[in-house]
Amino acid sequence: MGTKGYAYDDDEEFDEDDSNVVKQLRKVNRELEKRSKELESELQQIREQSRSRNLADVLAKKGLNPKVAKLIPNDVESSEEAIDQWIAEYGDVFGIEQSTESSTQSTVDPSVVASQQRINNVVSSSQAPAGEEDMIARIMAAQDTDELKALFNAQ
Repeated sequence: MGTKGYAYDDDEEFDEDDSNVVKQLRKVNRELEKRSKELESELQQIREQSRSRNLADVLAKKGLNPKVAKLIPNDVESSEEAIDQWIAEYGDVFGIEQSTESSTQSTVDPSVVASQQRINNVVSSSQAPAGEEDMIARIMAAQDTDELKALFNAQ
């Protein structure tokens, strides 16, 4: 047998060790692939939850029913601008009317408007108390704190 037989036996042992290492590597690779798929699945779920939450928040902010979020396609971003654009385009299908006038114009209680008009009328027709300009001029002309104290104590 000689040298060749001895070399062959070494190769055989090496092949067995090689196959064992390959098996271990394949096992590790399967475990890593499995973990990778789990993490990808978890990431996808988190993305979906985040998108749903963002859509619901934006819709609630606009005074719309959060259920509309389920009707918005996945290719529409969850940004406020993208949702505004989608609502402008498809909102009429769901009974959502969005006009530029209604979004810029706020509803104000008529009693508040009437009160403000009364205040404006009083302010515009009122006169300054007599001597007010004179008092302001004296305050502005005061040279030190003693003069200011004398002005205020005189009143």
